[in-house]
Amino acid sequence: MATRADVTRFVRSLDGIEALAVADLRRVWRRFDLTDAVAARRALEEVLPALVDRYGEVSATVGADWYDDLRARSSPPGRFNAVMADPPAAEAVRANVRWSVTPLFSETPDSSKAFARAARVLSRHALQPARDTVTRSARSDPARPRWARVPGAVDPCAFCLMLASRGAVYHTEDTAGGLNPDHYHADCRCSPTPLWAGDPLPSGYDPDELYAQYQEARQATEADYPTTRGVLAELRQLQGIR
Repeated sequence: MATRADVTRFVRSLDGIEALAVADLRRVWRRFDLTDAVAARRALEEVLPALVDRYGEVSATVGADWYDDLRARSSPPGRFNAVMADPPAAEAVRANVRWSVTPLFSETPDSSKAFARAARVLSRHALQPARDTVTRSARSDPARPRWARVPGAVDPCAFCLMLASRGAVYHTEDTAGGLNPDHYHADCRCSPTPLWAGDPLPSGYDPDELYAQYQEARQATEADYPTTRGVLAELRQLQGIR
């Protein structure tokens, strides 16, 4: 079973991977000719997928170890080992690289902003395999655990709050209610937390309270058929979150 300490441990492990990956990116970034935006973009299109591969493998290992540890302590029937996810495809990373270097092509090039964007792209893609490993394993596990999106931050963003408010319901795309529970933004501190039959929720995670906040926002839209975008906008305003 997953405790709050387990969730915190998972998040801190990903924070450590992120810090190492961004430090590597910064060392490479210093060697780029940032006065030539096209050359910098081409260089980053080669470097960033390689860094995602390197640190994505590390994060997938973290996810697998975490899953196996939680499963061992929950002791569900049958034997199963976590299924490690692959890093994102290089072309998917390169598509985001083109966005990240946009500040270098402006009339007043901003290399600091471009680096910050590149670091966010690296972080999101490099940490995704850890989360994908957990959810892929849960889908393949014959014990059929469900997982919850457990916020690691005090104030999750509106999108994460909405997904977290559903509790431990995720197993297949059909149980996600048309949403993508596998999507994580840069700087996300949520954990896809597997729960086997009889497992309690991690302390501090109250999906009923989060769902009440979601329902309040839904009613505040005053629409007969509120859109997800409209509900999230109300959530941000009511809860003072992003």
